[in-house]
Amino acid sequence: MLLVLSIGLPISALAGSVGGTGGSTEVTQILNNVELITQTSQQVKMVQVQLQQALTNPNTPWSQTMQSLQKLRDVVQKGQAIGYQLSGMEQQFKNTYKGYARSNDMLGDFIRWNNTTRDSILGALGAAGLTVDQVASEGAMIDQLRTMGQSAQGQMQATQVGNAIGVEMVQQMRQLRQLQAAQMQAHNAYLAGETDQKAATRSANDTIFNLRKTKSGTLTK
Repeated sequence: MLLVLSIGLPISALAGSVGGTGGSTEVTQILNNVELITQTSQQVKMVQVQLQQALTNPNTPWSQTMQSLQKLRDVVQKGQAIGYQLSGMEQQFKNTYKGYARSNDMLGDFIRWNNTTRDSILGALGAAGLTVDQVASEGAMIDQLRTMGQSAQGQMQATQVGNAIGVEMVQQMRQLRQLQAAQMQAHNAYLAGETDQKAATRSANDTIFNLRKTKSGTLTK
């Protein structure tokens, strides 16, 4: 089949930190990720529909199906990269704000998302008798597709695997969008709380200062 997977790489190898994308702020990164997730979700839906149509229409040219499978590989890689980047942002936020804490483990949620996505792809490949090594590069993937394309059964098998991965990625991108929204809400809530706490501390200090000033003025009289 078709996918070059980001398996076994650490988060730092695939995701920029909050300050690791050319100096962009976290707010900019968050907005960029919202747009990327939306675009990737739309792309994977479009490719999955193409593969579904190829399954139901035996007259679909194999060259067209191959293009759809290659597009699927690209959007899967893109989705995985976004997931790793969000994991890196979460880790960076926790490192920057030591008091940051949530009732649930957001970083763990992203790690589980990455693992589920990887395992789903591996499962689909394994069902077709394929391994990651067989699709570990662009050239290997093309060779594998050409081999499978030599028979009607091989073409159908590759299309079925691609469709299964596409269906799974549609669900995974929907979940990733929800995780990203929860992350943004959690970060905003923490930062707002920090601001309120600093304001309260400043107000209390001002009150104490004014009381001491008033008391000092009374004693002078």
